[in-house]
Amino acid sequence: MKIKILNEDQRIKIAGNGLLVFSTFLVFQIFITFYQTTLILKNPLIPQELFYEINEKRILGGIFLTSGSLIMIILKSIKQNFLILIIGVLTILLFYSKTTGLI
Repeated sequence: MKIKILNEDQRIKIAGNGLLVFSTFLVFQIFITFYQTTLILKNPLIPQELFYEINEKRILGGIFLTSGSLIMIILKSIKQNFLILIIGVLTILLFYSKTTGLI
């Protein structure tokens, strides 16, 4: 199939929009867990290095997720729905593999 036909397919548009919303929700969730961890570990007896060690995987996963979401938003503005679907799946897979320690 041609990519132009795939970009106009309604199912691909819905799936791309769903992935964009889901990745935005995950970015919001990362910020909330990061803030929650900051509040929990805000203690003069806990060394600052421990805070970075605990949040390192979340921060790296958040960087991948935020940049993937930004690319998806740019692709949405130029109506490349099939590429949004591919980038969205790759971004979420990379996010989960980075936060769980698979990579």
